[in-house]
Amino acid sequence: MLAVEVELADGGRMRYGPDEADVGDVPTDISCDSELPGGFGPANITLPRPDRFDPLQAKLWAATRIYEAETNRTFHEGRIVGTPAAGASQISLEVEGFSKALDDDRTARLLGLDIDKGNWEQTSVERQIANAATLAFKGTESIPDDTTGQPALSCLFDPGEGSTSRIVVSEAVYDAGAGNRIGYVDYAWKISGINSADANWSWVVYAAVSDLISGTPNATGNLRAAGPGAGTLTTSGGDKRFASVIAYYNANTVHAIKAIVAWTLLGVVGTHGIPLQGSVAAPATGRGLLVSDVCAHLLGRFAPSLSYSTGVGGSIAPTSFAVPHLVFREDTTATEMIEALVMLGGTTNQPLDWGVYDNREFFLKSPGAYGRVWRMRLDEGGEEDDSGPDASRRLNGIKVVYDDGTGSDHSVGPPGSGSDTETTALLDTDPSNPTNTRGERHWESFSAGVTSAAGALLIGQLILAERNRTDWRGEVTVRGDVLDSTGNSHPVAAIRAGDRVVNEDSNDTTERRIIGTSYDNAARANRVSIGQPGDRLDVILARANVVLEGRIA
Repeated sequence: MLAVEVELADGGRMRYGPDEADVGDVPTDISCDSELPGGFGPANITLPRPDRFDPLQAKLWAATRIYEAETNRTFHEGRIVGTPAAGASQISLEVEGFSKALDDDRTARLLGLDIDKGNWEQTSVERQIANAATLAFKGTESIPDDTTGQPALSCLFDPGEGSTSRIVVSEAVYDAGAGNRIGYVDYAWKISGINSADANWSWVVYAAVSDLISGTPNATGNLRAAGPGAGTLTTSGGDKRFASVIAYYNANTVHAIKAIVAWTLLGVVGTHGIPLQGSVAAPATGRGLLVSDVCAHLLGRFAPSLSYSTGVGGSIAPTSFAVPHLVFREDTTATEMIEALVMLGGTTNQPLDWGVYDNREFFLKSPGAYGRVWRMRLDEGGEEDDSGPDASRRLNGIKVVYDDGTGSDHSVGPPGSGSDTETTALLDTDPSNPTNTRGERHWESFSAGVTSAAGALLIGQLILAERNRTDWRGEVTVRGDVLDSTGNSHPVAAIRAGDRVVNEDSNDTTERRIIGTSYDNAARANRVSIGQPGDRLDVILARANVVLEGRIA
């Protein structure tokens, strides 16, 4: 027996259930869904039109809970987003799950960690004009370095360059964007053609309020040394939008030989306070952010009405891969950010699941690491709509092209792919894979945007595993009650997305993943969707800015 509780903004509560004395408080219909991603999905509650619940005065955004009256067990939680009339004598409460709170702020931005050297630009016109009498500004160049794996943004001084009237300054400026502020600048450098014992040489990292780099900016001081060197500039005041790297010879002179200050690492970190992983002393990789830490930050900042817990056993499972580049410069939502991250948080087999279930608690977990396992039989009320295994997009090789942060493309792929880094980790040789039956190459190339070689490899492994997963797909309608893995009986309304199901009278009793449910209380039936949707990976890839480049075999 299902009942509904409505919690109003002022703390007042309404209850609707079949045991209510007032016929106006007895629901005529209840339905509710669950989904991945998202957790609790839409719900609909149809009521006789009560005098005390005038739809014109209804409390939109009021919280709802659908529960079993006898046990107080929750089957759905959400918030009212509409109260349309459902006929002359009924009203419908349209409810959405609390995961939609992640879309409430559509101006969300995050400067997590930006290693893209392409975001460093030339000195502003105003700064050049203000110093035109004494300084001659020139830009920087992006220089690849495949030998050491340290591509650089370089301050260059060519032979014959310079004058006896102005000092030549090579500078690049980073703009964090409106509303974003810089907390740290990680840097690493090496030099060529420079006598580090000559006190006229200077190279410095700045952080400033404006692109004029004037007033009292934060600065490293002169980094002049034989090098290579690395470090972090910590900003103060919480108001620094711009950063600058600059190199110059503090004398009016003509350069005799080519001189280079090569910035092999430039990582701009926002003021978010998310813990940074790794060491600046490893300039080939730099630091990174854990997906679990980023999601906790997004919840606290953009969806404070949701709860969560971290650490082992928490609702947000700890992740281990340090994401090297994570920037959302334009207005978006926390949902879009999380969806762009789920590829980089869990195992290499599947993207992370996320959503909101009981007590408005957000979860982020690997598939199969949470939820119940249900046992059902078709001869006990189940109805199966079998779409069969989905093997239409199987591959036996993946190549991933990525930008190392300098605008230069690099790649990882299987042996024989012509990639910069070749590994069997991106090759599937399983004889059960139908793409291997004829000994042919069924390979595709993807572009992963700005990331590291490790990030590109992780993305490639996930894509290969997802494409080759032969999940059974279809729907099963379950009626009445259902047994869990220990044999205990539950109403079918208890089945949720993220659970697994075993069809005991099928030839295949493998656990199947539930990705959606739709419960109808009048029929006491739950329509259960099983297996990954065909376009789910494509949606995740699009949000993570990973695009299909085309088949390469």
